[in-house]
Amino acid sequence: MAVLLSDLNRRKKKWLVFVKVLSIWNNPPKHPNDQTTMILVDETGQRIDATVPTIAIKRNFPRELREGQWYLFSEFDVIPPSLPERNSDHFYQISCNRNTEVDPVRPKSQSEFFNCVDFFSINNASEEDKQYVVDVCGVVVSVSPVGKLLEGGSDMDSRYVTFTLKDTMKCYTQGDDEFTPSDDDDVFMEQVDSN
Repeated sequence: MAVLLSDLNRRKKKWLVFVKVLSIWNNPPKHPNDQTTMILVDETGQRIDATVPTIAIKRNFPRELREGQWYLFSEFDVIPPSLPERNSDHFYQISCNRNTEVDPVRPKSQSEFFNCVDFFSINNASEEDKQYVVDVCGVVVSVSPVGKLLEGGSDMDSRYVTFTLKDTMKCYTQGDDEFTPSDDDDVFMEQVDSN
């Protein structure tokens, strides 16, 4: 029987959950030691981080998981959070393994599951609140041309754009080689003097 993400714990080994893929990165992985990373959400809006190591991808694991689609996940591991940048405040993380099965299902909700946080809360966030990525909403007043930078001194190019949200924040979004200004892979914000 399927459960909600809030029910997950490490005591049990076999789980079934209906989830929507909110975001997915590195799918399929480009290198043997890479992993796919996802933000999953259930019908109540509870989010959880999930990873799919390259070795977990097998014949019945869909290589083309799609953002915005609902799936039934089963036979995965529930582990403590291990990602350096967390996308949810869930106490655990899903780690897919060789036995994990993922099947498309009908939507369980029509919600987009945005978790928008107001600028006051971002500017006054506690250290604990700063551990998680949040959604923001604002009016874009300026956008820079697409720039290029190298990640960690490697030959892998990364593209970025800088934009300003009205009266509040300057933001940076960074993506991969297929980056376009509408991508929102990673966004970094800093307060801007509104004067």
